[in-house]
Order: sequence, then structure tokens, then C-alpha cells
Amino acid sequence: MFRLAASLLLAGGLCLTPIALAQLELQAQQVVPLVGASPNDIAFGDFDGDGDLDLALVNRDDLLANLLVLNNNGSGGFSRGYSALLGTTTTSRAFAIIAADLNGDNNLDLAVALLGSDQVAVLLGAGDGTFGAASLFTTGNAPGDIATGEFQAGNGLDLITVDTEANTTSVLLNDGTGTFEAAITNDVGRDPSKVGVGDFDGDGNLDICTSIGDEDKVDIQLGMGDGTFGAITSVTVGRDPWAVATADFNGDGFTDIAVTNATEDTVSILTGDGMGGFAVTGTFATGNGPKGIAIMDMDGDGNLDIVTSNEESDNVSILAGGGDGTFGSPSDFDTGNEAIDLVVADFNGDNKPDIATVNRIDGTVSVVLSGAAPPPVIPPITDIGGICPLAMFTMISLTLTGLVRSRPRRARVGR
Repeated sequence: MFRLAASLLLAGGLCLTPIALAQLELQAQQVVPLVGASPNDIAFGDFDGDGDLDLALVNRDDLLANLLVLNNNGSGGFSRGYSALLGTTTTSRAFAIIAADLNGDNNLDLAVALLGSDQVAVLLGAGDGTFGAASLFTTGNAPGDIATGEFQAGNGLDLITVDTEANTTSVLLNDGTGTFEAAITNDVGRDPSKVGVGDFDGDGNLDICTSIGDEDKVDIQLGMGDGTFGAITSVTVGRDPWAVATADFNGDGFTDIAVTNATEDTVSILTGDGMGGFAVTGTFATGNGPKGIAIMDMDGDGNLDIVTSNEESDNVSILAGGGDGTFGSPSDFDTGNEAIDLVVADFNGDNKPDIATVNRIDGTVSVVLSGAAPPPVIPPITDIGGICPLAMFTMISLTLTGLVRSRPRRARVGR
């Protein structure tokens, strides 16, 4: 269930960083079964107003319910809640999801990228775990990722998609009510995958970074404050860059970028100079096939750590942050089959970060809670005169730590 892997750095290679997680204890995964056909992306939020963080996911190949909400019971246990079939065709392929308040009513809404029908579906939340009918907005060809940000000030959160076959991004400006204007398209490199958002140059306008798979680079564009972006500046990273995240990893007050390199089994750190410029300052090992990324202080030491979901090794990797832009060797925890994406949040109310992944092959969600697992309850054995029938024993399932599952790498699966 748990593995510590060594890293190695020679010039241009992986960073050898003896950084350990300070105090981190994670339980064995809890599995939420049968969430749908090919779950592909996941988000979280309190959708029903009970104070507990719920999950929302999209099922890429499901023809019955390609959107599903899982309600939290307060202790990190999840059950099926609201569901819907989104899109206008059977090939709409719900591919990515984001949760945010899009109409300013203090209830969380959902926006889903429909890769097969070139649309975004927006569902406004009622605050009780249900959602209104989906409104559809046109994007570029094959939107494979979605994010939010106020790209034009004044009307709340806007949407941006990565249009994987058009080699563009699409910005949909919000009118303040959760209705969106016609898409503003923006050219990026060939085969874009994911988009990250942040203010890279400190001018108050949101900028974007896009992972470009075919060219092994990240495209960076500075925002103009009106939903458009400036010229592309590219930074070369590892092979097949995929998921991106933005945060200040070295504490200098400037936004940095982390990108997973899916066929290199690494994450690259792009350190920002505060003026919109970036340079790769480290490359760190992960599990096999990192496709999802989240940033969180997992061990409470005050430094941001990196968590990746690894679709080929069926686990998550936690890389301890040193607070200076460097990261330690990965600590790996098992998930279901093909952990394609993840979120990190406190799901059981203990003020510690937990992890949830969507597992594409299994059609499941894995929930990995922080803290020690409760000890098994062993019933007392009653003395019945030296006779102890088999029915008196209770079978106890124990999880052994320190074991690593070894398996051959799978061939890469595309979109």
C-alpha cells in the first residue's frame, strides 16, 4: 500500500531531494463502486449545504448518467446523489468538470466540458444537492479541460476550455447570471491538454498556462483583462506534459507552475520571476503515468506538497515540498485501476487533507483519508467449557503496510 521511491539527479535529470513528509498517515483506500462508465474527472464542494464536502464527477463513456454527485455522510463516506445525462448526442462524452459559484447566489454550480459535442454544460445549483437544467454553450473543437477565473472584471467567474482538436482555448465571459457569451478563441500549441490560471506578472489580470503534449512544452500567455491573451511564450518540459497547477512553491511571492509529464513519470517545476517569465528549476519523480495533480500542504509543515494521480501504476504520489521549490521522493498510496484524476480536501472533518480519485477502468472512486485507521473491534471469547466452535471466531481483515505491487506498464491510452 505504501512506497518510498528514490530519485536521482544528474545534469538534466531527476532531482535527488532528501525531503521527507513530516507527519503523514493515510488510511487504506475506501472504494465507492459503480459510479459510471469511464469516470474521467472530479470536483468537490458542499453541494447540499450540510457543511460536508461532496464530490461531483463526469463519466466519459456513460450513456445513462455522465454526471454524478456523491453525497458525503460527514465522515468521508459517499453515496450516490444527483445525476444527469448531459449533451445533445450519445457521443457528447463528458470529459472535465469544475465546481464554482457562477451566478453569485452563494450556491455551488457545475460546468462540464463535453468533448464530443464541442460544448460546455452549465448547471446552476439549488444549494440542496440538486441542480437546474443544463444550459449549453459552444466552445472550440473537443474541449478536454475546463477552469474558471475572472478574465474580465465585473461579472463574476468566467470559464475557459482547452479545445484539444482545434489547438485553441475558448473563454466564455459571464454576464453575472451564469449565462455566458460567445466563446473568444485563442490559439495555442499542437495537442493541448490542460490549462492553469494565475496572475503571472502581477498586473491584476489573470494569465494562463497550457500543457502542449505533442511539443513537450507549456505555453504561457498573459491576460489583457478583457478575455483575450497576448503572445505565447513556451517553456520546454518533460515528455507528454499533461496536468498543470499554479502556486507559489518557493515563497518568493510569485506564481510558479507544476506540470506532470505523463510518459516520463515526472513533474516539472517552472519557477516564475513575477514578470511573466518562467524557467524549469527542477524535475521530480512520480508514479507511472501521472495524469492528475493537486497542490496542498499534506503534512502540516507549512510547505506546499504535490499530489499526483498515476493512471499506469494505479496509485497517488505525494511529493513533500521543501518550501524552496524543491520536492522529495514520492510516497505512493494505492487506488483503483487507472487513477486518471484527483482532488484533495478534508472529507471527514478532522482538519486534515484527504484524497479522492476517479478510476477509469474500474468505474470507481477511491477515497484515501488522512490519519490512522481505527483498530478492529474484536469481540470477547466466552469460556464454554473448553469448546470453542468455529462460529465463535470473527474474521478480521488486516492491511499490511510496506508492500508494493509490481506490475508491467500498460500501453498508453489516449483520449
